[in-house]
Amino acid sequence: SYYPYVLGNAIAAAFHYLCPGSRHLYSHTFRRILYLQCVQVIGGHRDVTPIAILEMRDGLFPDEAAEELSFSLKEAAKRQAALLKDQDTHSNLGPGGGGSRPGSAKGGPKLVPLPI
Repeated sequence: SYYPYVLGNAIAAAFHYLCPGSRHLYSHTFRRILYLQCVQVIGGHRDVTPIAILEMRDGLFPDEAAEELSFSLKEAAKRQAALLKDQDTHSNLGPGGGGSRPGSAKGGPKLVPLPI
């Protein structure tokens, strides 16, 4: 019952180490799909759910699950920082503010937000 997961992990590691120029393609989603396909093809389970596969994988490879969780948290923090930066940029564009737009520091046209 462990064989499809071990084989999926070996295939993912082989892609990661033997094709280093394409590592950006081997994301966590790629690993999830790979595990699902290995269980369906090798294990013969056509009606297996992705949640069941994730739970089994987390039990067999806890380091991989922790890595995926930390990656997800980092991505969420990056998105939140980008949103906050975008909000700060838009809040600086008030009447007479001009923000960091080109031409605004040299007496160019001032941007005034439209009322919504």
